[in-house]
Order: sequence, then C-alpha cells, then structure tokens
Amino acid sequence: MKKKVDSSDVLKQLERSIGEKHEDVFCFSQLSEESTNKIESVSTGFMGVDRITRVGGFPKGKVVELYGMESTGKSTLALQAIAEANRYGETGVYFDAECGINPAYLDKLGIHKDKFMIVQALYGEDVFAVIIDNLLEVPEISIIVIDSLAALVPRIELEGELTDDQYAAKARMMAKCLRRLVNGDKKGAIPLARSGKALVIINQLISNVGGYGGNTTPGGKALRFYAALRIELTLDSDVSVDKEKGHGVKFTVKKNKLGIPYRTCSQLMMYDHGFDITYDVLNEGMEVGIIRKSGSWYKWDDQSFQGITNFRIAVNKDPEMLNKLRDEIEERSEEQKIY
Repeated sequence: MKKKVDSSDVLKQLERSIGEKHEDVFCFSQLSEESTNKIESVSTGFMGVDRITRVGGFPKGKVVELYGMESTGKSTLALQAIAEANRYGETGVYFDAECGINPAYLDKLGIHKDKFMIVQALYGEDVFAVIIDNLLEVPEISIIVIDSLAALVPRIELEGELTDDQYAAKARMMAKCLRRLVNGDKKGAIPLARSGKALVIINQLISNVGGYGGNTTPGGKALRFYAALRIELTLDSDVSVDKEKGHGVKFTVKKNKLGIPYRTCSQLMMYDHGFDITYDVLNEGMEVGIIRKSGSWYKWDDQSFQGITNFRIAVNKDPEMLNKLRDEIEERSEEQKIY
C-alpha cells in the first residue's frame, strides 16, 4: 500500500533539490484559498463590458487585446478604463504609437491628467523595453495601453531602406517581446503576472494578403495566443441613435482564459463623450430584470419612459437615479450570479 504524500512536502523537497541550485530559473508556489476566489481587474466603467469579461473588466497581470475596424471605439474604451482607474487613485500609461490623442477629448472622458502618462517611442522594441524594465515595477500604475500594435514599427524596418523586404519583422518582434514580457528575464525584470498591471494592446483588422480569406490582425499570431482576453468591436446597426451624434458598437469576447468566451453586449458610442453610461445601465437593467420593456416604453419601479432618448435624458438629469439604478443592478446580478 502506497504511503500518502502531502503536496506541501513534495513542494518543499523540490525547492530543496532544485530551487537552491537554480533559484533564478524556477519559481515554486501553491494556490491559496484567496488566490482562487478573486481575480483583480481594472474596470472599464461599463457594467455590460465588465459582465462579459467575467472578471469585472481588464484582468491585472494579463494581456488583453482589443481589435476591430476603424471608428468602433477601441481607443475610447481603453481611455475610459484609465479614467475609471484614475477614480481609485491609480495611474494609467498610454503608448500613443498612432499620434492620435486629442487632449480636449481626455477631459470629456474623465481622465485625471496628474495620473495619466502619454509615451511615444521610436521603435516597437523600445515600447516593450520600457514596460519590462521600468513600468512593471511602479506600484501606482494599474493599466498600460499600447495604441496600436499596427502602428508599432520594428527597429529593422526604420533603420532599413523603403525598398528592403522585411517580411514578418513585426511578427518576430512581437513573439520575442511577449516572451520576455510574460516570463521576465535574468536582469531582474519581473514578469507581467506578478506586476499587478493590465496590459491592453489595441489592434486593427486588415485584409489577408491577396484579399482572400477575410480579415486578420497584424503582428502575427503571438498576441492572440498570449492574450488572456480578446475582445472584438464591431458596428451595431441595431442600436437606435441619431447618426450625427453617435453609433452602436457590439462587443464580442473571442477568447477568454478566465471565463466564458463568445459573450456579447452592445454599447452606445457618442461622439462628444465616448461610450454612454446611461445606455449601458439601460441594457444591464433589462438584463437582470429591473427594467422592463413594453413596445417603445421602458419601465422602472413606478416610472415610465418612452424611447431610449427620453430614458437617457431623465437619467442624465438625475445623478441619484443613475446611482440607484447601478446599485440595484449590482445587487440583482449578485443574486443571479450574472457577473
């Protein structure tokens, strides 16, 4: 009859026999009760997006990829997540590879400029070098955004001639940088998983070579394998809105190592202030059943609103109503285990 061996004894034996000789190579650990209960995340500020991720937003210590066609709100969502982190005293770093940041827009999104840093780097390798060697060790930072992978230029491409053929240079760069980012290195840089920071990489959709086989994302396949969460943003024509003021966007979780994939939600993108919180609350209220729809009417408690526009106007005029709705949604969703 075999003797029962406690896993903690095995771990200690491994640490003695291997860890002391190669402590810079191996790292042994066991899951605690606390580590299996809650995954820390940076909220996006929108209950619908936080719901479909199953972890309450962008998970810390993980790579997140946001991708889609132009004008689907990828940059806006990342910036609004930084604004949400700012509300809790946390700092966000934004690598603006596309040189597309409008300072006036940051104010409308609620960014705290004393807790927000814009970085522009010449080479794509430099972006990851700064993250790995410097930013992962700063405790005040909770979210890092790269906008976008498509705009990052490998060193070999910038230092070469326009006529040079550097096929797959960006794919090789991403594969190498992501390996170092996730695993750390011998210079003492900590891996992303132990940094407590969410890394959000924004990507685009481009046509496959020759135009056949639909669309793909640039930068090779490394990112889609390393990402714990991949969210695709597409235009949603089912969302009713004045076309001169905004448009609907559908979020689809294409990959989720931390929860259920292929969950979706719709949001309202307004051109003057980003994704609309009142529309998000309306959708989530209907999701949990505290808001009922009858024809074009929306009913909550003893109040009725005809159409989405009137509901949004009423909520925007009364911040207490918005807070009460959000509290009720959170309470009901906790009961139903939706989030």
